[in-house]
Amino acid sequence: MPDGMDGVRALVFDVFGTVVDWRSGVARDAAPFLAHHGAGHVEPTAFADAWRDRYAPAMEEIRSGRRPFTRLDVLHRENLEAILPAFGINPAGVAPAELDDLNLAWHRLDPWPDSVAGLTRLKARYIIAPLSNGNVILMLDMAKRAGIPWDAILGAELVQAYKPSPHAYLGTADILAMRPDEICMVAAHNGDLAAARQCGMRTAFVPRPTEHGPDQTSDLKPAQDWMSWQRISSSSRRSSTDRVARPPYRIKEKRQPIDWPALFTLRDAPGFSPCAATAAPGCAWRRPCCRAAPSTSAPPVSWRSPASQRACVAQHRLWALPSSAAPAARRQAIPA
Repeated sequence: MPDGMDGVRALVFDVFGTVVDWRSGVARDAAPFLAHHGAGHVEPTAFADAWRDRYAPAMEEIRSGRRPFTRLDVLHRENLEAILPAFGINPAGVAPAELDDLNLAWHRLDPWPDSVAGLTRLKARYIIAPLSNGNVILMLDMAKRAGIPWDAILGAELVQAYKPSPHAYLGTADILAMRPDEICMVAAHNGDLAAARQCGMRTAFVPRPTEHGPDQTSDLKPAQDWMSWQRISSSSRRSSTDRVARPPYRIKEKRQPIDWPALFTLRDAPGFSPCAATAAPGCAWRRPCCRAAPSTSAPPVSWRSPASQRACVAQHRLWALPSSAAPAARRQAIPA
């Protein structure tokens, strides 16, 4: 695997504990709830810890196959009802709407002080997105409230798998149409980074020594040779020759002759590579199909479906058309 950030195109982030302070946020919303239900003596952070303690076991039921995929909002709601008796609160005596509102505490978490500024700086060069076990609306609500500048919302709900299952990482790479080594997983948890590295991703560690409170004993330092958050941040300045941030779908004029009849003949042939067919020295689109070796017997592995093959061929044909081509010619260049 390449070292450092060379060739990295996207940064994906763990969110709970890495980007946002879940413990303080949940405790803040739990305090009035506990007081209203006669449990004002309970430390809100202890309530938050108890709720979080059921997080991993609930997801393990899904990872093990004992339960079909269920979004995190549902798991959080079930776990909330399960812990209430331990704090002297009968779930049946609480209005469902009140439980629903408390469950949304996970949507209202505050980012760590350095999160938004750091992500905004990194966004200038890289695609940035969460690779979280949180479901889509949870991530969206959190981002809108806190101003987290994601380029996209990725994670468990889209790939139907919870970290650290390999599919959570590999499925995200597939959605981004990137090789795993073009993606860097950023997290405050050594276990998350170890699983990402096993899947071929680059890895970077962000220390959050108070995620679990002042007495935290885990994830205080990197357990392996992950890159540091400082190193990631220092790579965020875009150079004038940086191709990582080049817009991938800009129509460009082809500057060399093309055998158009042959190109159309090869359109649906197994193993067709537009770059190979047009004798292009490289792919200006940086699409995965063109980084795969051409084959005459089978399509590149990155062509996951006929639809992705058609999309790739379409992009290359538009790239190859002269700028003076009529709109009709552009439409004809797109495979049916």
